Amino acid sequence: MSRILPGERHGVRTFRPENPTEQSVVDTLRANGYQVALFLVGRNAMTSSPGLGYDSRRLGLQGPAFITPVTADLPDRDALLAESREALRKGEPYTVRQGDWTVTWKPLRASNSACVQCHTSGIAVLSSPLQTARETLNIGDTLGVAVYLYKLR
Repeated sequence: MSRILPGERHGVRTFRPENPTEQSVVDTLRANGYQVALFLVGRNAMTSSPGLGYDSRRLGLQGPAFITPVTADLPDRDALLAESREALRKGEPYTVRQGDWTVTWKPLRASNSACVQCHTSGIAVLSSPLQTARETLNIGDTLGVAVYLYKLR
């Protein structure tokens, strides 16, 4: 999460556009009255009994990060995590409604060898159905899921 969304103040992460295109998208979302938040879930969320050395914060729902200001209560974290695990299993993007929120799960895949190298440099996931200690990640494998939440004010 910190690599993708480095801006954190008092535990709140806020997306900072890095180029004119991103700024234009965020400005349009705000102008049209959207509240938008983002969570990330890594493949280690599939691990039911992590081994020594795991950072437990990395095994669950990371976030939220706010793309635009959010004033409404977000959906239940446990429900989002459970659905995120399902999204990791499915490996395909999909969208559902949770209360007033529209929630989209989008798998994040290894797009090059640097992704694979970085995501295999830690401790092997021994109990994950996505990867065993003997398997390696390949380009195209699911590394995690981006969870986008949005609603009109």
